[in-house]
Amino acid sequence: MSLRFYMDVHVPQAITDELRRRGVDVLTAQEDGQAEAEDD
Repeated sequence: MSLRFYMDVHVPQAITDELRRRGVDVLTAQEDGQAEAEDD
């Protein structure tokens, strides 16, 4: 089983980069086109 994370726009890029270096599957809101989506 692999770890997967969806990162909000407020998560620093350095955290995303380091997780990816360690083999964690990460998708960011920016990559998903949701950077401007409203928070309910």
